Amino acid sequence: MSQVSQCYAIRTKPNREFVVSNSLRGKGYEVFLPLRRKCNLTSRPRSSLEAPLFPSYLFCRFDVTNRLPILTVPGVFHIVASGKTPLPVDEEEIQALKAIVNNQLPLEDHSYLAVGQEVVVHDGPLSGTRGKIANINGVDRFAVSITILQRTISVEMDPAWLAHAELGKYV
Repeated sequence: MSQVSQCYAIRTKPNREFVVSNSLRGKGYEVFLPLRRKCNLTSRPRSSLEAPLFPSYLFCRFDVTNRLPILTVPGVFHIVASGKTPLPVDEEEIQALKAIVNNQLPLEDHSYLAVGQEVVVHDGPLSGTRGKIANINGVDRFAVSITILQRTISVEMDPAWLAHAELGKYV
């Protein structure tokens, strides 16, 4: 594999994330399949199991000029692309996602929310009101967006952990 490899999002066939992940690892690729704990409502007593955070997606680092070995893995649907050009995932987004998943912080998956994005409230006493994202579901949360998938995850965090990047001061 090339030294200049980047991380790409790979779409898998439904429920094939683990099989594709294991196959790619077996071929020597660096794979990141973010998982979350999910409550199993059908078992008694209730247990939890690990499920993909982004169903039918995983991330893999490879040289895009040599993508045929990726595309021929059983269960791979395609590499996320713009037309025929695969789009690399922003490295900072991957690192932030890894930090959240590896620290096993409680998280939620949301439709894509960008900081400062204008939204319209569809329900409740503020129905029809336009505004910008300041928090999620009325709870102060730290959100990470994976732009290429247009998905956002968030975790509840102690405000003392946060700092203004440009000032270096705590919120």
